Amino acid sequence: MEDRYAVLYLHSPRENLFGRVFSIGPSGVIFRGIPLDQIETFKYQFKNDEPSVFFQTGFYPLHRIERMIEDEAQGPLPSVLDSIVKTSQLSEEAIRQL
Repeated sequence: MEDRYAVLYLHSPRENLFGRVFSIGPSGVIFRGIPLDQIETFKYQFKNDEPSVFFQTGFYPLHRIERMIEDEAQGPLPSVLDSIVKTSQLSEEAIRQL
């Protein structure tokens, strides 16, 4: 699942993140993402030219991870990444560079 977009569910404290998995190891995950509840703000900040939400890279130890789900379309529903690309009008490559 490395170098793929995913939703990471963490506990203690509870956090839900969307982003890109850089590496998975026996001690944890290196992940670059944003809080899941900030997706809408992130998508529209480029249209309004008001950047306020930024991707951050962090290490999350394995004992904090409840689950990690690959970001993918579900039937007619787009993936989170596809939704961001469509709304922000940025390419997937441009989002990778953020």
